[in-house]
Amino acid sequence: MKKLFLLITVLIATSSMIVAQQNYQDVVYLKNGSVIRGVITEQIPNQQLKIETADGNVFVFQFSEVEKLMREPVVVMKKTTASHTSSVSREKTKGYVGIIDAFYGIGVGDYAENLFGVTMVNGYRFNPYFSLGVGVGLKYYPDSETTMVPVFADLRATFTRKNITPFVALGIGAPVISDAVGSVGFFFNPHVGAHFRLPDSKIGLNVSVGYEMQEATIIENQGYSQVTTSHGAVSLKVGFSF
Repeated sequence: MKKLFLLITVLIATSSMIVAQQNYQDVVYLKNGSVIRGVITEQIPNQQLKIETADGNVFVFQFSEVEKLMREPVVVMKKTTASHTSSVSREKTKGYVGIIDAFYGIGVGDYAENLFGVTMVNGYRFNPYFSLGVGVGLKYYPDSETTMVPVFADLRATFTRKNITPFVALGIGAPVISDAVGSVGFFFNPHVGAHFRLPDSKIGLNVSVGYEMQEATIIENQGYSQVTTSHGAVSLKVGFSF
């Protein structure tokens, strides 16, 4: 009788341990703010780990990307919420960053002229919040049929590590190629916007508004006089970073 009682006690204790294990899950907190829940299936100390989520997705992370590892109770959520939780942005928090934008500007001021174009920035992200790069672009002013190719420095800062984060940026440079009638000088382009991190992707979307100022010399009175002024425009930019 005592042996039977001992056997039942062991079985109950074992069952309780199994149930307790099933009610807990591994949680990986990443330095970019993402949280992945599931079961760690492989771990190489100080190198990398592999985690499988409840919906079968498998992610591999370097330990340099990981902020901390936890064991937490399983939280029962709706399917849509669980799917969202298991999604993770694969954007790098440090290293090379490329940014491509298309823009349209509405001219303002005395010498207002609309423009549109594209820019590409090759930069370095020092941490999740700050990057510095060098860009090149193509701008076209349809009213005067003027084309410019500017080269500029791009400074960019973000404020959070969430999937939607505000940012500010500043471009400063000058055209290296231009078919304008007069001469052109430096330009600067501050803008503010929002960055949207895409789940399971290294690509993010950027939407911003800003002001562009282009210094130029205008030829007037059939070439007998010159006026140094600046073209201003309020611009909308849409693009992506990778």
